Amino acid sequence: MLNQPRSMRDQKLHDDSILFLAEELVKRGYNVLADHGSWPLSNQPIAINGYKPDIIAMNSFERCIYEVETSKSYQSRYTVNQLVSFNMKGKEDFTTYLVLTGSEYKLLVGGHFLKAQTITRNMEYVRVAHLDLARSEYQVFT
Repeated sequence: MLNQPRSMRDQKLHDDSILFLAEELVKRGYNVLADHGSWPLSNQPIAINGYKPDIIAMNSFERCIYEVETSKSYQSRYTVNQLVSFNMKGKEDFTTYLVLTGSEYKLLVGGHFLKAQTITRNMEYVRVAHLDLARSEYQVFT
């Protein structure tokens, strides 16, 4: 699947998910860098191996990279290349989370969780997660 621009609806879901997750991580005590228009410019993430993650979150115990994707974007060549790049950062104690955003039911029925786990199965430092904004629920699967 090629990297195609998101629809306006999917872009809003993507952006709202980044903001929600970044704010939740701050509440949990993380220092957060987020690639979001309303996030302070001084707290924007820098590129890692040529790719800019949606969120970098750090605390005393862990360092995490979050890449938020919709059911239409997580399989794109660009996203897979990002994950491979971020996985390489795992050797420096970073864990990457591929966060699928949207209705859990629709993602399950569409087989998206299984497909995402298949895509990331050889990426030692990448985990698949889910964010359902309507329910304010975040869950890590792998």
